[in-house]
Amino acid sequence: MNENILKRIGLNEDESKIYLYLLKNPKLNISEISKNLNLNRPKLYKILPNMEQSWLISKIIIWKRINNIAENPKLLNNYLNNLKNNFNNF
Repeated sequence: MNENILKRIGLNEDESKIYLYLLKNPKLNISEISKNLNLNRPKLYKILPNMEQSWLISKIIIWKRINNIAENPKLLNNYLNNLKNNFNNF
């Protein structure tokens, strides 16, 4: 999977980078994502909840720390169905 495919289905550049990075590096907290992708933390605090709502990532708690993991790429179908439903309801 590459960033261009994710952009074509509606993810922005930052969301695409985060998703692909979490696929390769699961169980990272916001600080680690911020450091490795050079994205500031306040921006991540806005992006990650949206990605979680879209079924792209999940949060897990390890040693009292919230970590993020990317969902299986096959679950992107759920994301696409949500987009389709939102469009049809528009």
